Amino acid sequence: MEIERKKEIKEFEFESKIMGTDLNVSIVTEQSEIAKEIFSEIMKILVFYENKFSRFLSNSELNILNKKKNLIVSKEFIEVIIESGKRYRETNGYFNPLIQIKKLGYTEDFKNLGKKKNITKDLVEYNLNFDQIIINEQSREVTLKENQELDFGGILKGYLAEKLSKEIKTKYPFIKGLVINLGGDIYCLGKDENNQKFNFSIHNPINKGSHSDVNNVGDEKIYIELDDQALATSGIYKRNWKADRKNTHHIINKDNLENPKNDIVSVSTVSESGSKADTYTKIFMAIGYQKALEILDDNNIKFVIIKNDGEIIKNLN
Repeated sequence: MEIERKKEIKEFEFESKIMGTDLNVSIVTEQSEIAKEIFSEIMKILVFYENKFSRFLSNSELNILNKKKNLIVSKEFIEVIIESGKRYRETNGYFNPLIQIKKLGYTEDFKNLGKKKNITKDLVEYNLNFDQIIINEQSREVTLKENQELDFGGILKGYLAEKLSKEIKTKYPFIKGLVINLGGDIYCLGKDENNQKFNFSIHNPINKGSHSDVNNVGDEKIYIELDDQALATSGIYKRNWKADRKNTHHIINKDNLENPKNDIVSVSTVSESGSKADTYTKIFMAIGYQKALEILDDNNIKFVIIKNDGEIIKNLN
């Protein structure tokens, strides 16, 4: 009698580059061929979205709308702009897809931008009133004001990490676990190869410092377990460039449209929503965590904040 061998569950890991950032995917399943098939499908979908939303592709749907100001857009575009509007109102406008990072010199892919010695800022004023955008969900027609341009860089990766994770798990329900990490925006479903929650560690870019906790519990290491959740991390220690001869980064305070002046170098947030985790990290960095907690009015938000002296402030309970 032929005995069928039980297949071993493994965590298959893949990596690539997409949307100007690193992509890391972990798939927990029995078959390597299935894992490869899933990763290939994820890459195709991300290329599809990059072609629609990239600021650096002249024929992207985003750039066509920004130029023409009126366009019948795809259903994917409508979904993203509706999600952005939700976050805009939820955060009292501190997340705003009309904020133009290109005004601070971020006008091309960072691998080229980072090589430039100095860039001149564009100080021309523009319209930040998201409520003035005309969005017809039924016809998918979007109309911008003359001095408005959209940029979904503050929400898209977190949104896609969640969307793709859920779509893949629905299509391949037999996989045991899935992690999509799109440039620090992570979404997890299921369990790892040991049937445990996925565990992540937060990198501290400052080598030494003190550690404190909102709940007065000290801990030298920062580990986070995710249970069908999103984890987003944003920092100012990687992507920097010179604009008007000053160090400049991608976080903008909507009150003055400049880099914030605070002592935060990194923020990580945990949420059930990928887009919420993504946008909340930017807001924490832009206005400081105490003001952000007052504005966001979310008692369930979990976070890790790292300050420029190495101090860690966290609330993970």
